[in-house]
Amino acid sequence: MLSYNEPTIYRLLQIDDVASDGRGEVSAEELERRLARLEQVLLRRNG
Repeated sequence: MLSYNEPTIYRLLQIDDVASDGRGEVSAEELERRLARLEQVLLRRNG
């Protein structure tokens, strides 16, 4: 349901799609980048 109602937020939360470090793990920098983007989206919507 989230993917339909909030596609941007859904995509930001999809960890499996994130570029990995070669071992299948997500880098801390990538997680921080996605978290910052998610915060921006939520601030704009609730704003």
